[in-house]
Amino acid sequence: MLRTPSGLVFATMTHADVISLATHDGARLEARLYGLLLHSTARPRDLPLFIRNDDLVFAGVLRAGRATGLRWTPADGPRMRVAPPRDPRVRFVGSPAVEVACADLALVPGATGTASPEHTLRGPGPIAVAASPGGPAVVHLRPGRTGDVTLLERDGRHVKIAWLIADQALADATVIGWVDGARIGDLSPASGGSMHAGHMSGLKGTSDWGGCQAEHPLLADAGRGPELVGTILVGTRVRRGPRRGALVEVEVEGPSVQQVPPVLKLRSGAKFLLAPPDAIECAG
Repeated sequence: MLRTPSGLVFATMTHADVISLATHDGARLEARLYGLLLHSTARPRDLPLFIRNDDLVFAGVLRAGRATGLRWTPADGPRMRVAPPRDPRVRFVGSPAVEVACADLALVPGATGTASPEHTLRGPGPIAVAASPGGPAVVHLRPGRTGDVTLLERDGRHVKIAWLIADQALADATVIGWVDGARIGDLSPASGGSMHAGHMSGLKGTSDWGGCQAEHPLLADAGRGPELVGTILVGTRVRRGPRRGALVEVEVEGPSVQQVPPVLKLRSGAKFLLAPPDAIECAG
């Protein structure tokens, strides 16, 4: 989500050519996309962060994957306090948040994990997971029909399992911990593993496009009047709309080459605005 300086959401984005997040003096997002350079007063729920390596473990049992979106809040120095997203299938006994260096985090996901499970979690009610055999529970699982696991180790009646979570909020995270061996059953051949749907996108281009001859301030009205939200870049075309006081409402049509489907979507009721001379130039 992208916000105006007053904090109102004016648009959402699914992709950016360049994106950066700075957290000193408040979290600020900058994104270059769709022929625009946009600024946003970022809030943690507006975008996830991702770990760059495989070393981040919460509560000793939940390892974040490189495609697991993490909740975050700024910490002292070049660090972030991160926590796994809330997922009803995984309930932590305590707070799982940890501090990590900003250099270990990314704004885009990495490659996702794979697994070949041969067992499944079974039985009614939550399943307690401990960080050591017979230790106190740190997580309770309610995996439903998705709890296919790999058995890693046995210690008496306790077994160590790995559950790679394939979907929803904790997708690509892995629960690695000890459970009661009675909660483990053989995987039914009918379960057949998992399938994932990818997001298909492409590019479209137009040779005769026109657009802005220079960069211009771009404003948005999300309900509290015009606010500066960034810059419209050279080569970005708009369609002019009605006058809005001293400004002109515009529909941003984007650059001559852009992704399909569009990567930027205005929030319902929000409007982009330009100064009248800029709107005339960029509509050419």
